[in-house]
Amino acid sequence: MPHGSGTASAVRRPQLRRLGGGLALALILGLSANESISTRMAWLQYGMGLASRRPRPQVCLLAGEIDPIDKVRAGDRFVGWLKHPVLTRSAKFDCVLEVGPGDEEGTWRIERPRKKPGAPIELEFEGPFKIKPADVEGNILMRDLETVFNATLNGAGPGTLSGRVIQNGLMWGGFFEVRLDD
Repeated sequence: MPHGSGTASAVRRPQLRRLGGGLALALILGLSANESISTRMAWLQYGMGLASRRPRPQVCLLAGEIDPIDKVRAGDRFVGWLKHPVLTRSAKFDCVLEVGPGDEEGTWRIERPRKKPGAPIELEFEGPFKIKPADVEGNILMRDLETVFNATLNGAGPGTLSGRVIQNGLMWGGFFEVRLDD
């Protein structure tokens, strides 16, 4: 008898929710030695629909893995993404932050995402910045005349910088995440 027929004798079947690919991924990740228990649990909760967002990846500190950083140094190169309502029109652009020649200065650039694999890189902006300590422990400010990167050291895992991008005083909607490049 179909559901919703209105009769008292209708038997309702329990609604079984389809477990998505997140659960399968959680089970696969559960076999990985490089993931922490909390990360495995987060993926399991996501796959079962108990968590609303995908968990952030966490890197286990095994031999040869990236160590947490306590400050940026000349020669450090960070690669990742930047998203801002004005700078990138809310699209994720590739972002590169290079520290040097001294520990208090560097160069940043953003590149348009490639339309096709192997397409040439389209440079959107490149310019110098100065590095200053922030008011909050574990944060730094990287700024030029118009742009401020308010960065948290190890904000998205060991060896990363992540945080807010402020352009001409516009503080909302700008984010970035970069990882120390080999």
